[in-house]
Amino acid sequence: MNLNIQATAPQAEFLTLDKRYRLFCAGYGAGKSEAMVYAALIDAASAPGATIACYAPTNDLVRLITAPRLVEKLDGLGVNHKYNKQDNAIYVSSPNWGDFLMRSLITPTVSLVTSLTQPTSTRSTPCRRSRQKPLGTAS
Repeated sequence: MNLNIQATAPQAEFLTLDKRYRLFCAGYGAGKSEAMVYAALIDAASAPGATIACYAPTNDLVRLITAPRLVEKLDGLGVNHKYNKQDNAIYVSSPNWGDFLMRSLITPTVSLVTSLTQPTSTRSTPCRRSRQKPLGTAS
């Protein structure tokens, strides 16, 4: 499936890293959350049946940023899904996609049992330290 991702240069560099764990550190408004959503979509499209974990710094960011962006992108792609607010999960009904589990870094232990019982592809997490330069910039 063609995801037709329109990423900035630093986001594109992040998304094409051939690493198991990736980190994108950047300042406010640099596109960290958008890059995480794109990475989660790529992982879910390439690992049918997997559960993709998406972590955000706070519960508010999970509910106000991560979940709505994932829902919006899935809607735009025409992928059937159901957002379960109580579980902070998006269940995809297409056999060619994985599901999404969203958690806060404040209470990551809530997902410990789930993480141990369900496979995840990659964990893409926005960085909390904004003093570091984002990927793709010169030092």
